[in-house]
Amino acid sequence: MSTMRLLHLASNRIDVDWEPGDEFLYPYEVMVVLDAPAPHVWVAEGVTHGAAAARLTPHEALAPRWHDHVVKAGGLWLGPYLRRLTDGEAVSEAELVDAFTAIHGRAPRIQVVPDRT
Repeated sequence: MSTMRLLHLASNRIDVDWEPGDEFLYPYEVMVVLDAPAPHVWVAEGVTHGAAAARLTPHEALAPRWHDHVVKAGGLWLGPYLRRLTDGEAVSEAELVDAFTAIHGRAPRIQVVPDRT
């Protein structure tokens, strides 16, 4: 089974230091995969059995339907990279990691997960 690298690049919880007793912050997240047969974007929200996710093409992720989700996740900065992918241009993991690090002061979380597509 092949694997893919899931780059966690936007979340409304990235820069939040949650403490027990703090008000619940409903999570929104945007993740990007560059090394699958075709680049794709995962959008996710919620927790446990109430969670939902969708696998999108970069073009779909830029559609008005997903705009509010991307905004809530703090992922507007991903727009130029997703447009480049939509136009067939290459975007490197290093570019995305560097941009994330410039915004957040640290590297993003990257998961290596099975590619079940």
